[in-house]
Amino acid sequence: MTHEDSVKKAHVDSVEMVIKKADRSYNDIANFMAGMDTDTSSVLKDLMKKEDFKQHKAFMDKAWHKLDSLQLQPMVKWASTELKSANESGRDLWYPFSGPDFLNARLLFPKAKNYYFVALEPIGEVVDVKSMNDARLKNYYNSIHKALSDIFERSYFITSFMGKQMIDVKGIIPVVFVFMAKTNCTVLSVKDVIINKQGVLEDYKSTTLKDTTKGSIKGVRIDFVANEDKSEIRSFYYFQTNVCDGPYPPYKGLKEFPEFGQYIHSLGRMNTYLKAASYCMHADDFS
Repeated sequence: MTHEDSVKKAHVDSVEMVIKKADRSYNDIANFMAGMDTDTSSVLKDLMKKEDFKQHKAFMDKAWHKLDSLQLQPMVKWASTELKSANESGRDLWYPFSGPDFLNARLLFPKAKNYYFVALEPIGEVVDVKSMNDARLKNYYNSIHKALSDIFERSYFITSFMGKQMIDVKGIIPVVFVFMAKTNCTVLSVKDVIINKQGVLEDYKSTTLKDTTKGSIKGVRIDFVANEDKSEIRSFYYFQTNVCDGPYPPYKGLKEFPEFGQYIHSLGRMNTYLKAASYCMHADDFS
């Protein structure tokens, strides 16, 4: 065995160990919210036997089948040729104005190791579905359906609609979980992060935001593996930040948070993906 082979084997072994030690509850929740019940060892298997979940699964299966046949399969085919060089570059993906749209990013740029998202939607949290009673779970299913309605019908999210629709589904994490499950990923961990005043990413501590001299751009990091290639741990980053020059009430602008630009520039050259809100950058207040 060559030295290079030994290094590769050591890396694969370490990745396998991370996967083995991961808290499986994150992935169980992702599969549950996506209406997937194939894992009989899931900690949520009892909830999957209930009629409301079966109805949720039926809705998701039908909606996803339509979306996959009309939009996703043609997108993947198009990307395999039109984005071939971009994907073979091995670069990470930078997606401003993203909302929780992990779905399109994952399908168009499946080889990215790190995905960096920024938008105005709140981060939210991982929901403890086991603690919900039947009535709240039913409301939660309905909120998931409403939150995903734009992506199913238009293939993009509208920020103002997300706030109205996501009454029970708080923030982008639940939606990203659904998309990770539906695009053949396994969720490994979720961590709160923050960009400090020096433009460096660090783990978020509950006391950090009380001292704004240390930084105030909060984000989340979700580690996952793509099941078609489990040789790498991949990461999804999301920052709830206004990228206008000036304020966009109630959010402050980039002129007051130069550390965000410093952090993004420190990441080096990336593939950049723009979609629904790409027109924003033609305006002077996005200079």
